[in-house]
Amino acid sequence: MTSAEELYERTAELDALQSGLARARSGRGQVIVAMGPAGIGKTRLLTEAGRMAAADCDVAVARADSLHQHLPFAVMRQLLQPLVTQLSASQRQCRMSPAASRALQDVTDSAALPQAEEGVTESLLALTFELCKDKPLVFVVDDLQWADTASVKFLFHLLPLIERQRCCVIAALDDNDEDAPALLNTITADRRCHLLRLSSLGPQTIATIVEASSACSGSPPPDPSFLHTCHSATAGNPLFLGELLRLLAREQAAPSADTVARLAPVNAQTVQDRVRTALEQLPKDSGSLTRAAAVLGPSPSLAQAARLADMPLDAAQQAMEELRRADRILDPTPGGDVRFVHPLVHAAVYDAVPADESSAAHGRAAALLRADGQPEEAAVHLLRTLPGGGFETVHRLLQAAELAWARGSPEAATVYLRRCVAEPPDEEQRASILYDLGRSCLLNDAAAAADDLDQAYTAATHARPRAEAALALGEALLMQQRSQEAMEVWQHALAEVAEDTSLFQQIQACVLSLPLYDPSQPTLRRATLRQIAEVRSRATRFPPGGTALDCVVAGHDAVLGDPRAVSRALHALHGPSCDELADLPGGEVALALGWLVLISGDQDAVLASLDRALAHAHRTESLTSEAITLTYRAMAGLAHGNLAQAETDAQQAASAAQAASASLLRNVLSPVWADTLLERGLLEQAETALACAQAEPAPVTDLTYHVQCSRARLLRLGGHTDQALEAALAAGQSFTAAGGTNPALLPWMSEAAWCLHALGRTDEALDLAYEELRQARNWSAPRAWGRALRTLGLLQTSAADGLKYLDAAVLRLQPSPARLEYAKALADYAAALAAAGRQTEASQATAEALTLAQRCAAPALTGQIRSGRPADPTTEPVWAAGQG
Repeated sequence: MTSAEELYERTAELDALQSGLARARSGRGQVIVAMGPAGIGKTRLLTEAGRMAAADCDVAVARADSLHQHLPFAVMRQLLQPLVTQLSASQRQCRMSPAASRALQDVTDSAALPQAEEGVTESLLALTFELCKDKPLVFVVDDLQWADTASVKFLFHLLPLIERQRCCVIAALDDNDEDAPALLNTITADRRCHLLRLSSLGPQTIATIVEASSACSGSPPPDPSFLHTCHSATAGNPLFLGELLRLLAREQAAPSADTVARLAPVNAQTVQDRVRTALEQLPKDSGSLTRAAAVLGPSPSLAQAARLADMPLDAAQQAMEELRRADRILDPTPGGDVRFVHPLVHAAVYDAVPADESSAAHGRAAALLRADGQPEEAAVHLLRTLPGGGFETVHRLLQAAELAWARGSPEAATVYLRRCVAEPPDEEQRASILYDLGRSCLLNDAAAAADDLDQAYTAATHARPRAEAALALGEALLMQQRSQEAMEVWQHALAEVAEDTSLFQQIQACVLSLPLYDPSQPTLRRATLRQIAEVRSRATRFPPGGTALDCVVAGHDAVLGDPRAVSRALHALHGPSCDELADLPGGEVALALGWLVLISGDQDAVLASLDRALAHAHRTESLTSEAITLTYRAMAGLAHGNLAQAETDAQQAASAAQAASASLLRNVLSPVWADTLLERGLLEQAETALACAQAEPAPVTDLTYHVQCSRARLLRLGGHTDQALEAALAAGQSFTAAGGTNPALLPWMSEAAWCLHALGRTDEALDLAYEELRQARNWSAPRAWGRALRTLGLLQTSAADGLKYLDAAVLRLQPSPARLEYAKALADYAAALAAAGRQTEASQATAEALTLAQRCAAPALTGQIRSGRPADPTTEPVWAAGQG
């Protein structure tokens, strides 16, 4: 190898690629991302990856670019169009599911708009999985930092699923690009994403390349000081080394010690200076064609560039030949496209065009593309024009936003709407555009949405638009844990809306929900409870606002342990207006409370509601909605004992919440995730999950009593009983101060009881256990009731008394959906039966407990049962220790 662009020092990376491809061939796919600065050799590595896969895989290649960063699914179209166009009509009919068929139309027909019940991302996933059934599929994506957000979101959703598919994604990412989609950080931080960090070439490799170059050119062997300087001047970057060698060749500089003093550092600026110098030396037509091509993107057709440059095609062809002879500007490979040799070269040409000239060129490009029937391509050029185009520009941008929505990319719609505001529109239209902008932004970024919705709220001149803006603004603020600001906005809006309307009840529901999301203000809680009593007795409901109100009232009743909350939540979540509520701002604030009630009430019906909500999140391509829904689906999975699904949901919810700036969810999700991991015996991972919540909380503050209770269990299982007791009591203090008397929501008393028993304070433990049983019996849901009975059974000094409580726990849990808690009760019941000499019954109970534990994917419990130990490794029964 004699070129700086050959693969040097990449053995480990090539091995990782081979391994990833082997995994894909065996149905255990992987996402691999090569990271490094421009010129480090990422593209060359991807080319080699494609070559390695080509023999027995379908290889699809795409290259993102900065111009098309806001064209919905631009990268996915590049990847999928060549694959699906190869399929015959019969293959499509036989192999494609309805969702995959709809996705196929989405990527092959630019005029078609998605009509599927599924979201576009969901359909594209279905299509991808269909394509890799018969043959492994490899996606190769270069310059991922410029990928459109819709395609990045596809990768985000593919990541947790790819491990079960014959598919591999190999991408290159410039880790110095500040404009990359924020979601990429979430993807690359995920443990399931395999990162390859490309390092600079070492001095010996640089010396080898320079010596080979000198030999090819007939130059004398390089001086050692020259070789050392070549490495330091280029920082071991292959692209910059190539630039340096070509510069030396042009100057006919000898590779000697005398040349060392003339060698300056070579970097991106060097490339830019070289390209600008070359442009100044080109004939006029060649320069015009180059600038037009740069405006159109990294590889436009010659015909397109000629039209934009207002140049006859034959003249453009001559100019093209001149450019191909120029020094490293265009790819010399013959073809019909004007292709730049490297993104740095394209950027250098584009940046050399003055801003006003560039804006005008983008405006002409947009007009030409619209005339060619490419409105989406035209829209991305409007983004590069300077504001001030007036009514037509606003109209075109609004059309582009609407089209982006239809294509399943609210992020692109956000960009177009933001550019609309900058144009600017007239004042009457501005408030409406700001509201649409904020709503669009809220789907995926609560922090950014708050600023836009605040402007929309201020700009609105009529009561209803102001109230609607206030609803969305309050939700954005609440998601960032700015509850006091949310309260002020919602209360002001409430004063402006007529009481006998759905909108009033929806805003009222949001106001009344705040003490449940931030119970750290006792005065607010007391005032809210007085209003709840009034609302509870009010018969008239105006859907969907009335549905939201019922969910919030049910949430308050559940905290108080009132079992009537369950029937109220069931009625709300299965009424005709529930799905409509999910579409409204603030709707999920109320829905989440309804889900919480049904989960704590052991109602299987919650799963159908959660699945509908998740499908809605996918249809609207909303990471915020996805994070909320998956948080509560993980909670339901944990309650029902579906630990594998709960862990998957929790991890995906955490990623979505981080990407959507929904920090409110951390104090709900983190303990659910941690408790799931604790049930699986993964203490270190559980500690990491809890670290996702807020820093160490005060005894009474927002939702951290859930975190404290989970931390107490982690500490107890880790052998830190004193600290565990302190955390459990702090959780109880917070929960009780918030009015909490329902152990189905927070079983802090049984947690504290086990700590007290371990510390020799069994009488105090029994007091707490009896009180938890009283509260659980009042709530009457099997899981909390059975847990309280099991705790009391293990704390009894008499084996006979213990058996009585454990028998009651088994009977209470047997018909319930709480399979994990039932398995624990059975395991402890079996131990009590064995202690009573009832070996046959004990064996039967043990076998059933073991089967259930395995179905729940609870290896820690499985191990305890097999070893004849109690269900919880730190809960040795009092009667078993001979204390009776």
